[in-house]
Amino acid sequence: MSVYHPSWTHGGPYDDRSAVTLDASQQHDVELIEEGMQSTRDPDRWFFAAERLASAFPEWLWAKFRLAYAHLLLEDADGALDLFEDAKRLGQAPDKVFNEWLELFRQKIEEEREAEDRSWSEPEDGGVIVQSWKPPRDLDAFKHEVSSSSSPVLEEWIAYRALGAAAERYARLVAVQSSSLEGVFLLGGESMSTVVRKGVCTEAIAEVVQGPPGGVESVVEILQDFNKCLEEFASSAQRRVSVSHDDVKAIHAQLMRSSRIGYAEFPGEAPIPYLNTVGQYRRRIVTASMDSSGAGAGGDDNENEDDDGEGEKKGQNEDDDTGADDDDDDDDDEPWKVVQFARHQEVEAHMGTFLDMLNAKLAEGERESQDPFVLAAWTHYNLAIIHPFTDGNGRVIRILASLPLLKAGLPYINVRPEVKPAYLAALHMAATDEDLGPLARLIADEMRESIGWLRNLQE
Repeated sequence: MSVYHPSWTHGGPYDDRSAVTLDASQQHDVELIEEGMQSTRDPDRWFFAAERLASAFPEWLWAKFRLAYAHLLLEDADGALDLFEDAKRLGQAPDKVFNEWLELFRQKIEEEREAEDRSWSEPEDGGVIVQSWKPPRDLDAFKHEVSSSSSPVLEEWIAYRALGAAAERYARLVAVQSSSLEGVFLLGGESMSTVVRKGVCTEAIAEVVQGPPGGVESVVEILQDFNKCLEEFASSAQRRVSVSHDDVKAIHAQLMRSSRIGYAEFPGEAPIPYLNTVGQYRRRIVTASMDSSGAGAGGDDNENEDDDGEGEKKGQNEDDDTGADDDDDDDDDEPWKVVQFARHQEVEAHMGTFLDMLNAKLAEGERESQDPFVLAAWTHYNLAIIHPFTDGNGRVIRILASLPLLKAGLPYINVRPEVKPAYLAALHMAATDEDLGPLARLIADEMRESIGWLRNLQE
């Protein structure tokens, strides 16, 4: 039997349901879990029930064990191992069958993590590293031709805001297009225009061309989370003089609140659910692939990870701005072009280094002496090369990188899905040529495009 399928003594301590008294709702959760565990399919149907019970009864082995199993089925092997270890510590009577399996599972996870670490510097399947990892660098390490677009864009934004409801509409446009850029969902018909004009509600969405299994309702929840995140960050931008690790993680937690379970899509297969680690820095190595055009600098969210059959199994899922072109037959013989991000063991340290640099700029008033689009590009680039999260990086990065713009009276970064190749190429140029100019100009140009689109929006 696979080491990824836990073994335990049936009828033993991990099956004991007599330790707690349940109300009707909790009893329903138990029944949902029992039914779900009859197979390994659809763990997303009972994961939250297991989480509720484990939270209500922290020392109940039955719930802890099943929550761990749900994590395992949802491709979160690290989280599963932690929970299984907790269950073992809580158990008063040892279960020899489980303990033996847990030791094998722990060894397997360690072996695969070691293999992942090796693959970071020695890519598998003939991969070639085309963008090597470099630690975060301060602004003076880059060329950054000062953009001439700051004042004209600000004037356009002020003129548009005078018409009323501008900030709300711009935020809704960002929420839709930033999500579409990452492949979270794709709206059809006039849905985007209606959402921007009327607000986020099920009635505004006529068609979901591609998206989560929950359809319109799930898209609405994702957009509501995004909007709340944008509103809260914008409301504090002017008085914000520092950004902490907790601030970054809180943005991620709010943004991904309704996306804790993602779905990887593969041709001819049913979507495969996986668990997002929300509000936490990632715990495993990630890399991205780059297509022959040079797109795929790793600025956004999906981590085309080395797929070992467990862990976050992604495919074409949320936030995949790797630029990979899997459909080009002419490239079949080309090696896999690899973009490196920070090692997961060093994410916290590199984020600390970058936040120190960012906070120094906020405290010293350097923001006033620099073009806000250049500062936004610098922030975006450094966060992108660290890639702090498992999923949601692109959306979180664009929010955080908007801080210099918001302080200058400008709106958020918005990048249309149709300019994704140019966006990724600009990020790659920042990495390889140490030139932030193309990214700064793209951010400014896209802001003007967004304002222009909103001005022309038919009521």
